Amino acid sequence: MQAADQCEEELINQAASLEDAKKEERKWRGPATIGNIDTACTGQLIVRYINPADKKNVFKTVSGTIVTKTIDDDYILLTARTNMQYFVGEENEEKKMLDCEDGFFFLQKTDKKSCKAIFNFKKEDVKHYMAEIEFKLDEDTHVNGRNLSGIRLTNVKVPKDLEIPDLACIDNDDFAEDTQFTVAGYPEQVLVKKGEIFEPKNIRDKMYSVTGICQYQSSDVLGLNILTSKGQNGGAITFTDSGRVFGIYTDIVDHKDWEGKFGMAIKMTKEIVETFVESI
Repeated sequence: MQAADQCEEELINQAASLEDAKKEERKWRGPATIGNIDTACTGQLIVRYINPADKKNVFKTVSGTIVTKTIDDDYILLTARTNMQYFVGEENEEKKMLDCEDGFFFLQKTDKKSCKAIFNFKKEDVKHYMAEIEFKLDEDTHVNGRNLSGIRLTNVKVPKDLEIPDLACIDNDDFAEDTQFTVAGYPEQVLVKKGEIFEPKNIRDKMYSVTGICQYQSSDVLGLNILTSKGQNGGAITFTDSGRVFGIYTDIVDHKDWEGKFGMAIKMTKEIVETFVESI
């Protein structure tokens, strides 16, 4: 597979999930390109839980994106709420939803030991969007516009050259049908060519991105035909040319109304901006 830093142009997405892909269309974002405006604020998120049954630690390795800086020099990160809560329980039993205990965020992580900045956070630093409404896993989880959480990151110096585009409500007038968007995150698998076919390969600590257009949108969510795998959920969908956040990717959904598999994302609405920017 060709390293993205050697590619001269964006690769266009053609598959909504790893299982359907016939080749690897995502770009590896190594040291030369991870700091580009469309991916500079994204990083790897490691979240810790404690299973009450055996008191053992459970970890999720996913993605997140810094979207604003507060007046007291903290940072606000957005990610999927399904990254911040963990469901436990036996089959045929009602599952219990656990809140995270703590975690780390590695900004612009390029390998096991290299990143731009490291943040740690506690459970009290996490704020769920529309927290007053019961959150559960069902067929509407990724389409109801509520699968979003924010994390306040504190006490870390971020490089002065980090540019954070303003988080603002996205209107239909803000983009055209052929506007290019970038979806970035940290997949657990990539596709590598073996002979004449592509096979999944497990990876860690490397950001991949794909660029394409938004096929569908409602008032709260977006649908993009993008190639992703587990671990990229929580990464931002950004305007490729400006880095402005358009949405937060949550998962691949076989959408009952849109007729096909799509990468679903929470759209940056006025209510979300008020919750995570204007009210902090």
